[in-house]
Amino acid sequence: MFFNRIKKTRKNIEKPMKFKAKTITKDQWTGFIVVIVLFSGILLYANIKGASPQQGQVPLPVYPPGPAAPAGVFSPPVQAPAPASALSPAATAKAVQEAINEAVAGVRPSIVAVTVPAAKVAGTADPSGLTFVRPNRTGPNVTGSGVIIDPAGYILTTFQTVGKAEKVKVKLYGVLQSEYMAEVVAVDSKTDLALLKIETPGVYPAAMIGNSDSIEIGDIVFAIGAPYGFSRSVSMGIVSANRRKISIKDRWYPDLIQTDAAINRGDDGGALINIRGEVIGVNMAYFIPGNHFTGIGFALPINDAANLLGRM
Repeated sequence: MFFNRIKKTRKNIEKPMKFKAKTITKDQWTGFIVVIVLFSGILLYANIKGASPQQGQVPLPVYPPGPAAPAGVFSPPVQAPAPASALSPAATAKAVQEAINEAVAGVRPSIVAVTVPAAKVAGTADPSGLTFVRPNRTGPNVTGSGVIIDPAGYILTTFQTVGKAEKVKVKLYGVLQSEYMAEVVAVDSKTDLALLKIETPGVYPAAMIGNSDSIEIGDIVFAIGAPYGFSRSVSMGIVSANRRKISIKDRWYPDLIQTDAAINRGDDGGALINIRGEVIGVNMAYFIPGNHFTGIGFALPINDAANLLGRM
């Protein structure tokens, strides 16, 4: 009996097992899809929630492009304005013209005519042609130029303009022309400059003083004076040399400003200005061999007048 049981058990073990495939029902498919949809929704919500600031968190600032963003925060570069070279030729010419007009208009009210009895002024042209600019002769008087450098009425001119006179007559040009008597306060024999002071108290249009040490060869300059009696005339040129060493009538000048701006009789003591309207020199000499105009003029650097201006 025992062996019969063993045989029966062995038959059961050796008998192949049969599996029956189960078919997924419609309800099961529906449940599976619902689970997938719910899981996807949970993931989407988690992403949105994580991207927004949580309670207690400070949201990151959003800065507009440009310089408004603080240092260290990247912002797109701001487009730079067009360089001056990008201006059209017409716009460039207009800008230069306006700068010239402004410079000249700022100085012309400060230019005066200085009239002295001819007997007080001596001087003849040097045969070599290199000579001081002489005042223009008008009857018994001669007239040169000067520039007001202080609102109190101080005027800078040249010794060649005032000569031995102690008092001179100055004429201002404005809405109303005015003539005043001025005292010769000081003369600097080393620079050939003279300082005048209008005797009538008042506030006068003074020109701006520049720095003659900063000029360069090629700088645009303007000479303003009263050539041959033509008051406040303006001529334009450039700096031909900024340290010209020459001797005029046995007087040595180590650093004259040479210019091709027209300088004629009566321009002595007038102003040489830069394109910013600053006085950088005082017109005082020219080269006229045989009394022929050459376009070679000279001005004393305004910085050389420092000692004389200290007398104001």
